[in-house]
Amino acid sequence: PDFCFQSHSCESHGKWLQTASEMMNLPYFCIDMPLAPHGLRLENRVNYLVDQFYEAIAWLKKTTGREFNDERFAKAVENSFISTKLWAEICACNKHIPAPLNQKNIFTFYVPLLLDRTSDEILSFYRELRDEAKYRAENDIAALETERCRLLDDSPPPWYFLGLYRHLEQYGALSVGSTYSFGLTGAWEDGIDGAMTPKKTPMEKGVQLKSRDDYIRALARWAVERLFYFMSMAQPEDKSVRMLQMVREWHADGV
Repeated sequence: PDFCFQSHSCESHGKWLQTASEMMNLPYFCIDMPLAPHGLRLENRVNYLVDQFYEAIAWLKKTTGREFNDERFAKAVENSFISTKLWAEICACNKHIPAPLNQKNIFTFYVPLLLDRTSDEILSFYRELRDEAKYRAENDIAALETERCRLLDDSPPPWYFLGLYRHLEQYGALSVGSTYSFGLTGAWEDGIDGAMTPKKTPMEKGVQLKSRDDYIRALARWAVERLFYFMSMAQPEDKSVRMLQMVREWHADGV
């Protein structure tokens, strides 16, 4: 690689590529995501991210010797908004009984979005996945045909033993999701009725994004306003309330 570029949003993230950059003697830049309870000091956190984004642009120009392409950046930001909303729409399909997806499916499907949420190919994939999940829900096509117990789980999965989910399914127990798998790459907001709803993009809200600053600020706001993203790491009380809400909306029998 020519450089290391990292975001820091959870425990040791910022150190991962710092270590790599030191081992390979490469330039390194890290964006610090501002953790705080949902809604707290919102404008300060938006401004904090905006300042870092501008620093990142200057650093990238200097490090790569290339100019910043505002047109490509605008397209990437818009695709990022849409793709993270699509993921929330996919996860919301699991409110249906029987669930069209299981947690093991979900842990597979969020990976492309985690790696690249900006390209047209990724957007096309998630539109198709959303349509299929919606079709399965509308036609009662179950991820587990013997579903009789619905569960939610919490935080990252046991990657070394994903067979755990298959073990549960032998008894008709299905994990329909988690704060982690729903929130890591999904954009949510509280709907008019208080239900957790896929977040409307700035374009859907009629917000006019014209300049580089418009897009940078919209991207920063999108990051800090997402319901799950900081909640689980910043304030356990808020997370507990949200988990109980998920139990109700996804019709879970246990957690």
